[in-house]
Amino acid sequence: VKLGQDVNLVVDFKNFGDLPTTCTAHLARSVIFYTGVTANRLQDKDFSVTVPANQTERVVLSTSAQEYMSQLSGQHALYFVLSGKADGQSVNSMKVVELVPPSLSVSVSGVPQVQGEMFVNLSFINPFSFPLLNVGVAMEGSGLLNYRARYYSVIEPQASITWSEAFYPRLIGIRRLSAVMACSNLPQVSGHADIMITG
Repeated sequence: VKLGQDVNLVVDFKNFGDLPTTCTAHLARSVIFYTGVTANRLQDKDFSVTVPANQTERVVLSTSAQEYMSQLSGQHALYFVLSGKADGQSVNSMKVVELVPPSLSVSVSGVPQVQGEMFVNLSFINPFSFPLLNVGVAMEGSGLLNYRARYYSVIEPQASITWSEAFYPRLIGIRRLSAVMACSNLPQVSGHADIMITG
């Protein structure tokens, strides 16, 4: 799921019995660290579903971007635990959903050799329906470009930023230019470009 999109969890309840069955269910939702430890809990959901005999009933459980975005705290994964009871039996299922953040576009041009003039071009389009606030963007590359940073107070929805810097490679070999962007209402996003520098 792309970061900033609603997450739709599709659950199939299967009744293998010969009588209709009502299942009472509970959905626990949380933001988790990459280690699996809970970072923040989202509000739980309780519901029930009646499944006809020998049939399957599908339920779609939605978690809006508005619900989880403010709770991410720099993390990119949501954890869902669904439990239910029917006719004295318990069922449960778990699902981890990775949220794919947008990326910075980083490209280079010029003469890829030591002391040759080169340019790095960074661009980003805000794909969200909300503005990004207090945005810091930085780039650097070992043997290529010393640390550079810029600040944007706001990037409006669907608005774009572009940034170009000249640099003169100092070391030969495969080198990487990396860029990161962080702001108050979005986990860090990044981008990079690899360059082969000759002597």
